[in-house]
Parts: sequence; structure tokens; C-alpha cells
Amino acid sequence: MSEEVEKENKEENPEENEEENIEENNEENEEDNNEANEDENEEENGEENNEENKEENNEENKGEEKKEEEKKEEKKDEKNEQKEKNAREEFVFLSKLYERAERFPDMVSSINKFIEMNPKLTKDEKNIVSAGYKNILADKRASWRLLNSMEKKETKKKSAQVPHIKEIKSHIETEMKKQIENVKNVIDKYLLPNAQDPESKVFYLRLKADHIRYLCEISKDKEYAKAIEETEKIYREAYEIANKELPVINNARIGLCLNFSVFCYEVKGDKKEGCKIAKKAFEDSMKYLDDLEKFKSKDVLLLIQLLKENLIFWSSEMNEEEQN
Repeated sequence: MSEEVEKENKEENPEENEEENIEENNEENEEDNNEANEDENEEENGEENNEENKEENNEENKGEEKKEEEKKEEKKDEKNEQKEKNAREEFVFLSKLYERAERFPDMVSSINKFIEMNPKLTKDEKNIVSAGYKNILADKRASWRLLNSMEKKETKKKSAQVPHIKEIKSHIETEMKKQIENVKNVIDKYLLPNAQDPESKVFYLRLKADHIRYLCEISKDKEYAKAIEETEKIYREAYEIANKELPVINNARIGLCLNFSVFCYEVKGDKKEGCKIAKKAFEDSMKYLDDLEKFKSKDVLLLIQLLKENLIFWSSEMNEEEQN
């Protein structure tokens, strides 16, 4: 009886049953869709994570590659530095070798090369530079003096050989001026800007002034006046630095005083100033003579001896002039 009632109820409410079935189907579809969406989201998240991991790996790889490249560049730079250092040492050695062989143009060429490579010079290298620059001009200065003396004698005789002497002398003057200008350029461009202490600066200023002093020896009129003014200005600058910054018995200081006094006395003709500079340097250094002899400072002792000899000679010369 109850089954029949249920059957009748189902038959009587077919619409309600259909609605229930539809709702159930919808719920099932929603669940299926949600599961599908979850799967899709998981897949998308997985893909995103994979891409992020790939990017991270790529960045790590790039970072490692960059480090390797930097290491290669560092090794390359080290090799180049060592190569340049070896080449510079070779030019220093060649400079010494050319000096012994008295091939001074080749010596100066090697000097200029190692200065360009590294203008921060050691004490030994400074001495090489000074010797090279002065020796290349020494013969020319001696030749010029000889020709100048010959020209005066032959002019008095009204000799026909005077034009030939003048021509050769002029050629030597041109060579000297060119070399002096080259030295000035090297000192101004490389050495003075890289002078690391007062002693180095005094040394390079004195070297520059010495070479312009050589120009004074061969110049006349306006050119002579200009060279005199420039030389004194540079010597004076070095002299002030030396008096403030360097010890009394410093090699560079005494060497500067010697050359500056020679310039004043023999080139500029200011004999009193020359004697004054030499006398002060000599008397100041004599206070430390015992220390110099104790430590066997041969270079400084030689400079002091030269100051003494100049003072004796100049004093004698000035006394004779006063008597006459």
C-alpha cells in the first residue's frame, strides 16, 4: 500500500522531481567546474613557479658568468700590468747601458719611455734622468762655447771663415733649444704633476731651471731676458719649498743652492746674490758636518765642497775687481 502511494506521489509530482534532478546536476557541475578551476590554477601556479625558478636560475647563471668574466679581466689586467712593468724595467736597464756606452740620445729615448709608463720615479731613476738629460747637452754646450770663442777671435781678425763658424754654431743652438724644450715638456707633463713629496718637487723644479739656464747661455736680447726671468722664477720657487720643507743637509736642497748660486753669479751677473745663497747653504750645512762624515754622506759632502770652492773663487774674483 505504501509503495503504491509513493508511486502515485512520484507520478503526481513529476515536475518537482525534475527540478531536484536539475539542482543536483547543477551542484555536480559546479563541483566539477571548481575542481577544474582548481586544477587550472594549480597548473598556472606551477607554470609561474617554473618561470620564476627559470628566471632565478638564469640570474644566478648570469651572475656566475659575470664573476667569471670579472676574474678573467682581473687576470688579464694583472698580466698586462706585469708585462708593462717588465717592459719598463727593461727601459731602465737600457738607460743605464746606454749611459755606459755614452750613447746619450738612445739613453734619453729610453728614459722618456719609462717615464711615460710610470712617472713616479725612484731615487735611482731620478739620478738616471738627471744624468741623461744633462749629458745629451754637455757636448753641445762645450761645442757651442768653443765655436763662440772662435767666432769672436775670427771676427777681430776679419776672417772669411766667420760665416762658417756662425752657421755651425746656429745649428748647435737649434739642437739645444729642441732638446731643452723636450725636457721642459716631460717635466711639466709627467714629473711635476706626479711629484709625491717636497723633495721630488724641488728636484724636478731644479732640473727644469737648469735646462732653461742652458738656454740663457746661448740666447741674446729679448730671448735672453725672457729665459733669465723664467729661470730665476723656477729656481726661486724651488728655493722657497726647500727652505720650508727640507732638512738643511738634504741632497736636493744643497744641490739646488749650488745651481741657483751659479745661475745668479755667472749667468744673471748678480754676484752678491750668488755669493749670499752659496754662503748660507755652506754655513748651515757645516753645522752638521760631523753627522755627514759619520754616516758617510758622500754626495752631500761633495756638494758642500763645491759650494766652498765656488765661494773661494768668487770672493777672490770680486776682490780683484774691487782693487782694479
